Amino acid sequence: MRGKLGTGRGRGRVSLAITPDLWQQAKEHWGDTPLLITPQQTWSFQKFLENSATLAALLPQQPETCIGFSVAHPEQLLPKLFACWMRRLVAVPLNPALPEPQKLSLFKQVGCQEMRTEVIPKKSLPPDSSPTVDLGAPALVVFTSGSTGTPKAVALSLENFLWSAEGANQVMPLKSGDRWLLSLPLHHVGGLAIVFRTLLAGAALVIPANRHDLARTIATQGITHLSLVPTQLHRLLQTAEGCAALQRLKLILLGGALIPEPLLQQAGELGLPVFASYGCTELASQVATGPLRKREGRWETAAAVLPHRELRIDESGAIHVRGKTRFLGYLTDSGLQQPFDAEGWFATGDLGRWDGERLEVLGRKDAMFITGGENVHPERIERKLLAFPGVEQAIVVAVEDAEFGARPVAFVRMAAGICFPDEQSFRSFLQARLVGFEVPDLFLPWPEPLHSGLKPRRLELAKLAQPHFNCCVQQRSFRNWLKQHPPGWKRILRCGERQVFEVVDHGSAEPRGVFVLADLRQTVMEWLLDAGNLKRLLDGTTGIPVSWHPVPQAITRSVRERIEIVRLLEDDPHPVELEAWDARNRERLTLSVVTTSGPSKPLWLPLEFRELSVSTESSTLDCLVGIPADLFPETDHRPPEQVLQFGVCIPELEREYLIRTLFRNEASRQRFLGWKVQLLRETDGTEREQPFWDIPFQEEQALEAIIRQLLPIDSKDWERSNTPECERVRRREFQVRLEGLLGQGQS
Repeated sequence: MRGKLGTGRGRGRVSLAITPDLWQQAKEHWGDTPLLITPQQTWSFQKFLENSATLAALLPQQPETCIGFSVAHPEQLLPKLFACWMRRLVAVPLNPALPEPQKLSLFKQVGCQEMRTEVIPKKSLPPDSSPTVDLGAPALVVFTSGSTGTPKAVALSLENFLWSAEGANQVMPLKSGDRWLLSLPLHHVGGLAIVFRTLLAGAALVIPANRHDLARTIATQGITHLSLVPTQLHRLLQTAEGCAALQRLKLILLGGALIPEPLLQQAGELGLPVFASYGCTELASQVATGPLRKREGRWETAAAVLPHRELRIDESGAIHVRGKTRFLGYLTDSGLQQPFDAEGWFATGDLGRWDGERLEVLGRKDAMFITGGENVHPERIERKLLAFPGVEQAIVVAVEDAEFGARPVAFVRMAAGICFPDEQSFRSFLQARLVGFEVPDLFLPWPEPLHSGLKPRRLELAKLAQPHFNCCVQQRSFRNWLKQHPPGWKRILRCGERQVFEVVDHGSAEPRGVFVLADLRQTVMEWLLDAGNLKRLLDGTTGIPVSWHPVPQAITRSVRERIEIVRLLEDDPHPVELEAWDARNRERLTLSVVTTSGPSKPLWLPLEFRELSVSTESSTLDCLVGIPADLFPETDHRPPEQVLQFGVCIPELEREYLIRTLFRNEASRQRFLGWKVQLLRETDGTEREQPFWDIPFQEEQALEAIIRQLLPIDSKDWERSNTPECERVRRREFQVRLEGLLGQGQS
């Protein structure tokens, strides 16, 4: 089943007939009428064509031979193109801004026999006074933008361009004496289309002296017609001079990218003669074009199929075209490939739908991707982004994601003078206008130096976005992980003058713990090392039965730390009443746990994460840290000791850490007591814990640098504190002695 068929209908024919004597017709019809106006001089139709014929006499007499051109100035390139056509050669214009190796590669791809970058020297050779044109032969090779893939070499005839121009001129008013500004390059099909429209209509082609100052050029050069991309129109509308210049025009042809609705509204309210266009290189520029109109309170474009083209949309929404403007095929190493079906239809790769007689283009079929089983059309997201205040240009690409297959990432260009908004602003704006899965995961500034063509290349942008997205996923995952271990200030759990510890036995079939009341962690360590205490604790022969409780095995601890001593914090999820073993008095107690003073509620509030970059000699460390501006705020209820817990991610080491630092509140200051790695996690999500005194030296140094930069720690306190450097020996010796005792007990 075929979709609805659209066929272009025009309003009569232009002056020149599309016949082999086209050059002679142009000289007879237009003669001294200006054809090319440059900053240096004005060329009439007759003078320009005669000069082109002179240049043609210098070119090889080998029909359909490809001649490559890489010329920066259009006034130099244009006569060369006409000279090639008079000689029945195939001109291959390339973007002069491309890297030299890429140019050579593209020229080689299409078999260019000669490459020219300078002006062809003039010699006194007799030109062909009345050259004829082979309208149907290959005349141009134009490379596609390659926005969604590798650029393709599109072979076009003069007939393709002439019928394209003839149909366009029937819909867009253009006559002799009008002036069309050449604002698009001649290596692009849009720029070439302007040449042929003016040629058939007897209008003049104007090359600006300064392409960056369009407003002044329009005003001073008497421009009547102008081709723009939406970004150019947006910038012109930002100044009074630009608005005044645009209102002088007879026609503004808009294309090359999505048109933001606010831009259409602004143009409509000013009464600008805007025509929106849909086209492609393979159809010699335009396929459908229509003027700006207001319908149901909204400004929109009515893009109708132009004469000499046919367009259909199949049941899948794919756009197919054919007609006199259809290209000859793709030029490849193996020859001319013609990707047409039996009836001559060409699949554009675009998606669209009919709105009455109006064509609405939805986007590229190969730009669509699937995320979590849902189809995502980047162009739909781009349209919504373009409605965000200050957004000048937007493009959405797909990046690989382990969970959803692919996810959207947006590149956004803001208008001059407008700062790049925070991600949440973009996200909130789009959440009200899109389905949840369509909202991009990441918003990146526009990469100015990435491309030199009129259209950004999605594949290049996707490659650029992927590492940013990967980092974003890691940080997002890290934040989610840290939610289980929120940073902030916590009181040490105390009972009377002593603290509550938990002794965890990782060597049992199921991890188990017992609560111990003691003055210091060292007291618990020494009690365990006393003769017989560890054995009696583990086998329950302490004289007083000890109540073991199960410990959730959320992480896998190092086998090196069979026995772990954990200082309990006020917010640890343990019962209010604890059965504990008193290491000093050797008795079992039932404790009602209370804080030393003040209210039972915490003295801190959850803190937002902020990103911080810490430079060291060896690496750059990306830290996610939550720290109050005033480290220890004055309060009547400060606990004797405080713990600051925060997360650190070191991408170079592919590790994530949860750090705990301990401070003691003394009369005159807060003394730093030490730090430890509470949890470790690999960036792939693997969780584990190892003794903080057993982390690699490289990691210890990196973490030490972060802690000392983030926290106000006195150097002497640091030297005396329980840092890994000075604690590792004591902890290692403790574990060795424990292993010895455990071995003796087992024997």
